[in-house]
Amino acid sequence: MSVSVVFSKVAGVFVMALIGFIANRVGWLPSESGKYLSKIVVNIAAPCAVLYSLSTQKMESGGVGFVLEIIALSFGMFLFSWLCSLPAVALLRVNKEDKGVYHSFIIFPNNGFMGFPVILAVFGATGLFYIVLSNMATVVLQYTLCVAMIKNDAITGSRCKPPKEPLSSRLKSVFDVPLDAALISLAIFLLQLPVHEGLQNVLSSVGSMMAPLSMIIIGIQLAQSSFFDVALNPRLIVVAVLRLVIMPFLIFLVMEPFNIDSLVRCVIILSFAMPCAALPVVFAQEYGANAKLAAEGTFLSTVFSMISLPIACILLTLRVL
Repeated sequence: MSVSVVFSKVAGVFVMALIGFIANRVGWLPSESGKYLSKIVVNIAAPCAVLYSLSTQKMESGGVGFVLEIIALSFGMFLFSWLCSLPAVALLRVNKEDKGVYHSFIIFPNNGFMGFPVILAVFGATGLFYIVLSNMATVVLQYTLCVAMIKNDAITGSRCKPPKEPLSSRLKSVFDVPLDAALISLAIFLLQLPVHEGLQNVLSSVGSMMAPLSMIIIGIQLAQSSFFDVALNPRLIVVAVLRLVIMPFLIFLVMEPFNIDSLVRCVIILSFAMPCAALPVVFAQEYGANAKLAAEGTFLSTVFSMISLPIACILLTLRVL
């Protein structure tokens, strides 16, 4: 495993955020443009990326049972992460209107933007297949649990009780475009339904916008912040350590006693060693929560990951070997 590969992926993320930062500072992308870009990411680019990733995967040895085991294992690890986030956020004593953002920092790693290429570089095509399957849990929970937490932040911050919605409206808000795409993608994969090559090309091209647009949104938000305020924020430093060091170590301890395939275990542990996810920033922008805080936490954890990720990759590579 080349450590330079990890550095190059992290550097690529910084460059994309830097584009958004500069574009905002020179006036090409004013701050309000973030809410329009977020709609493109949430409702167009992300669903296409999810559909493409699962429609191009083939069922390998082990069959449906093995696939479902990986997905179920991933859901279990996210449940464990959520339970860990409860006391962590309570101890951090954050503002009520920011709790959902802090929970998302601890629970959700940046699998799609950084996890996929890094795991491909470290564990090859088989490792990538496992992280794509594991990412189904990430997608489903980000568009349900994460969205619910971010929306609650927005409601709490507005200091007003939201009007009571009819059941049909609440169901519509849950089964939105990205989650529908995730469920359809899972069905296509499990049933091994053929997808036309032309449609796959469209999904790939549109889905590839998700990473750069999300990081541009983060850059726009960071343009409103002071770098030193972010770097010296003790809560965000603690969050970065929790996300990059503590959570993957706890996941390792939880999985160790069980008879789990060594490569599957290492892929899931490494996925939880990624920096904070970028999509919560987009959700915060979309639903009116603290997008600036979300961007700062993602940025700082990504900076720290330049040190932590190569170490994690080396340790896990040695364990598989």
